[in-house]
Amino acid sequence: MYIVIRRYTGVIKPQDVISRVTKDFVPIISKTEGFRGYHLIDTGTDVLASVTMFMDKAAADNSLLVPSNWIRDSGVAALLPNLPQVTPGEDVA
Repeated sequence: MYIVIRRYTGVIKPQDVISRVTKDFVPIISKTEGFRGYHLIDTGTDVLASVTMFMDKAAADNSLLVPSNWIRDSGVAALLPNLPQVTPGEDVA
């Protein structure tokens, strides 16, 4: 399995982002080939982190633009003022 973690800092109205991700983004990302799971973590400190799991690196690579396109097209970008820190890698344990 291949995992991509994205950490968003300085989130404006985290509950609004969470609601929109749950309602609008999860259905989109879950349709991508090789998708295995998605989790969104609210740290309570204006930081959100997402964990997206794919069958393999190729599936993750094929979905790279899905989050950024959705953020741009949905208007959520105004609530996420900073680029995410992205950490990809193989699940090894």
